[in-house]
Amino acid sequence: MSLDEDIPITVDGVSSLYTDADDLPSIKSDSADTEFDNLSGRTLTFNHTDFPWRNISIEENDKPVYVADVSAFTPNKPDIIVHSRTEHGPVVGQAHFRWSLSIKAGVGPSDTTMFWTNMKRGGVLHRNYTFEYRGRTYSLRRTHSTHNGVAPHQRAMFSHMKVVDEVSKEVIAVYVSTLTLKRKRGTITLAQGVSPELEILCIMGFAAWREKLARAAGRSTGSASGWS
Repeated sequence: MSLDEDIPITVDGVSSLYTDADDLPSIKSDSADTEFDNLSGRTLTFNHTDFPWRNISIEENDKPVYVADVSAFTPNKPDIIVHSRTEHGPVVGQAHFRWSLSIKAGVGPSDTTMFWTNMKRGGVLHRNYTFEYRGRTYSLRRTHSTHNGVAPHQRAMFSHMKVVDEVSKEVIAVYVSTLTLKRKRGTITLAQGVSPELEILCIMGFAAWREKLARAAGRSTGSASGWS
């Protein structure tokens, strides 16, 4: 599907269209003087669902906004299917990465109407991903910076991530892992003005990379793969 088309999608019952204005986040780059408070959009939490435990409930103020249905073994099923609000809600995105270093991510209600983008990994030794959305280039990177909300005692963890607009060098989303045995696994903070579609792409990028790390850890230990 062409990047130039306006693609309708419904999130939380509200219909939206891709527009050029959607791609104008309001924060500065990830420099030494950038404060985490500049990410002034909404904050979402990643939480394990009670059953199945592999799935992820993405919540705002303890209320589900999205549910990520994660599948590692079912043939021909996307690795992640993102639903609006509940596990049986409308599909708003999906990601494929089972047999690839990269992540194929789609936003929309079905295969035929989705906007697809390829989050390309820089290489075996490079853990950054780049992708295109509405003619702009974004990168999905690891972060250890306290300016991105990573606490000093969390900096040794490898699962903190951010999405950067490579045109403006603005950080538009940050995922900070939570070092806990409780159901909460991490927190996403978004820049103000991020469109619902770009928000879903960021969520799928964070979820897919986190799932890739968990599966790799599972293979190295011989245990079941999935979110740790």
